[in-house]
Amino acid sequence: MKKRVNFYRVSAALIAGILFLLIIAVWPLGLIEHRITIAGQETPQEISEPVWDGKGLVQAFSPELDYLDTLSIYISSEGQRPFQLRVVDEALNCLYEEVIYTDENTMPGYCDVPVHLSLTAGEQYYFILGGTDEGVCVGLENTASSSMGELTGGSEDHTGYHIVSSYSYIAPLSAKRIIFYDGILITAGAVLLGFILFILKRTNLGEKTITVEQAVRKIGTPLVLLAGFSAMIAVGPLGLFGTDLVNILFLELGIVLLTGLLLFVMHHTCEETGVETNIRLLLQSLLFGGVFWSCIQYQNALSEYEHYVSVRSMLIYLGLALIVSFTKEELKRKIYLLYLPCMAVIGVLYYQRSIRNWGDACLAKQNAFLAAITGILLLNVLYLFQKRFVKKEKIMQPISLPYVLILGVYFGCTVLFANTRVWPIALVIAFVFTYIRVAVTADRRAWLTAVSNGVLISFGCVVIDALLHRPYHYFIYYRYPLVFHTVTMTAVYLSLVITVALIRFLTKYHRAYEYKFTDKIRLCWKESVVLGVALSYMLMTLSRNGFATVGLMAFIVITVYACIMMKNRGLRMACFWKQTGMVLLALCWCFPITFTAARTIPAMVNQPYIYWIEPFSESIVRGDPWDSPRYITIERFLQTFGIKMQGLPELVKQTKEEPKMLLASAEPERALHSFAKAIRENHLLYSSDAEEAVSVDQYTNGRLDIYKAYLGQLNLTGHDIMGATMPDGTLAIHAHNIYLQIAFDHGLITGVLFLLLCLMTLWRSLQFLKHYRTEMEAGLPLAISLAFMIAGLAEWISHLCNPMYCSFLLVLAPMLLKMEKES
Repeated sequence: MKKRVNFYRVSAALIAGILFLLIIAVWPLGLIEHRITIAGQETPQEISEPVWDGKGLVQAFSPELDYLDTLSIYISSEGQRPFQLRVVDEALNCLYEEVIYTDENTMPGYCDVPVHLSLTAGEQYYFILGGTDEGVCVGLENTASSSMGELTGGSEDHTGYHIVSSYSYIAPLSAKRIIFYDGILITAGAVLLGFILFILKRTNLGEKTITVEQAVRKIGTPLVLLAGFSAMIAVGPLGLFGTDLVNILFLELGIVLLTGLLLFVMHHTCEETGVETNIRLLLQSLLFGGVFWSCIQYQNALSEYEHYVSVRSMLIYLGLALIVSFTKEELKRKIYLLYLPCMAVIGVLYYQRSIRNWGDACLAKQNAFLAAITGILLLNVLYLFQKRFVKKEKIMQPISLPYVLILGVYFGCTVLFANTRVWPIALVIAFVFTYIRVAVTADRRAWLTAVSNGVLISFGCVVIDALLHRPYHYFIYYRYPLVFHTVTMTAVYLSLVITVALIRFLTKYHRAYEYKFTDKIRLCWKESVVLGVALSYMLMTLSRNGFATVGLMAFIVITVYACIMMKNRGLRMACFWKQTGMVLLALCWCFPITFTAARTIPAMVNQPYIYWIEPFSESIVRGDPWDSPRYITIERFLQTFGIKMQGLPELVKQTKEEPKMLLASAEPERALHSFAKAIRENHLLYSSDAEEAVSVDQYTNGRLDIYKAYLGQLNLTGHDIMGATMPDGTLAIHAHNIYLQIAFDHGLITGVLFLLLCLMTLWRSLQFLKHYRTEMEAGLPLAISLAFMIAGLAEWISHLCNPMYCSFLLVLAPMLLKMEKES
């Protein structure tokens, strides 16, 4: 940052940065879309009879693209006329329903209806024109069209005709358009740069130098202030995100805090670390980010096929992370010159055969890559054992025999009592390779740093994905799920992220413990921001299990750090409260920023996606305005927080239109839509938890009965089937408890070994922190172990592709080695 550069470089860097943002906005973010309109004749050949109630018209159509933004229908009636429009699929599931009022100034003519529907190109759909008291007439034509189908309904024969209509689709940019737009941007950037360089040369400013830090401040400060001021105008005076005063004030607060944070980042004195870039650590961190991202994909998978793909993806990333740790001597072995070409030929043959037999290219590629990576790791293990037992060389650091023994026996029992499960075998093989590599490299610090970097990299990807595609709902999904389709998975994942961020923050905090408050902020601001954002998202989930996990883990870890880092006993309590205060401060200043971003950015991007399992009867769809009442408000958040956390009753206002009568309709889709509409228009507060009774079951969600069922069916060797039988004959798919689940799946012996492993891990991780307390991630094994064991009391998270269990097994690796005092 102190390096001096001339104005030529500053100008080029600024233009290159702006170009980069614009280019990625075109692709891959896809913020620029291509609108395609497909229409028939402009004027009708015939006029239909009036459409009355009970005499509606049903028009079949087949979309030519996957996203129908606007459906335009030619209305032949004059004046302002209401009509009802419904869009249904081939199974007659209602996708859209609304009463439309025509504009008297443009009738007769096209009436544009913004339906905003994600459809499947080529499949059959229908739009239905329903009658009203006044009735409307529509234009008809008999022009052949690939998208229009049969017209039925009404009181007349419409054979050969269809309704005059046009379809406005939104499609992603094609490769040619992407290249075209990028070419325009690059050309404009080159012209602008040439003009600036010409001016600099004529004014003799081009040869003047400035530090990088000064350049960032001079250019960035006005841009940040301008962006912050514009955002405040958009939220406040213009009311683009709603007109509720309290909500506007809170969003304005978030904008002010974000602007202040960006200004602080640009103007604070940078910490000069003097650390050279470690390419191996960078690659390993990115690959661990891929490991955790694959785990997230597994958690969101809704089919066995998606599970297969995610598991293989996770194992491939893990294998590559291990290969990156190879030394130059290991990489240069001559056997790889023979092995790699052979595996390439075998992989191609396997791929071709797989495509012919079962036609799946993705799994075939993954299997070929995974086999090749496994072979490399196996050859390396054989090479290491040959060095150890033939050449008598020392290749590994001494291990902690009792700890390795209990882990080995536990792994052995999970394989022996796998009971038709394949993933425990894959888990054991993958982590045996992992532990051997860590024992060979003996670089505990780099390993833990790479793992923690991987968690934070995956969190960055999750936040970006959520800001682009996951809006924050007012109605059913007021508990913000991030990129997951259940809040439970969100809370467990955020518990892991908070654990990693907390350890990094505490380590930095203690390095600056004797500094004054402003210097502590300067040194710890990056860790504070990550921790504060993760805590804010956890707060937005309203997950009691997540709050309990993070709260208990943080209390224990902060207490342990205060006791270990402070030699003076009298200062330990003060240290505890200072650490706790800093954590709460990080939450307080990041929550308005995070909430504002989650409310506004997805609305502006306007490309939401939902999983089919999410029961959105009134979901946010593309095309919804930024101020739609479907988006969350701060009042709604505070109310639902009180309902979920404190058992407060939900306030519901009575309206003229009784919701219960609407729900009694014979058409469930229509009923749900009408109910949500009544809520929206009359400011009702609706919650999926409104009928919960304040009782033990409210806080356990029926887990006590599940625990009893699992306890009553335990045996020594486990079960083939996943799930215990409940007293009513139903199957409880999982135990909501890792200790019961492992004992049920693999038997009581394995369950006892797992419990013993957890207890030994807690003790050993505490000793690990005491011994290496000055290192950045020394507390990571303790914190992750605590979070895993606490969260596991109420959730089943002991699976190969659960981010929490994966991280738990990864941080065990350095603790398998003897610490220096033990050696």
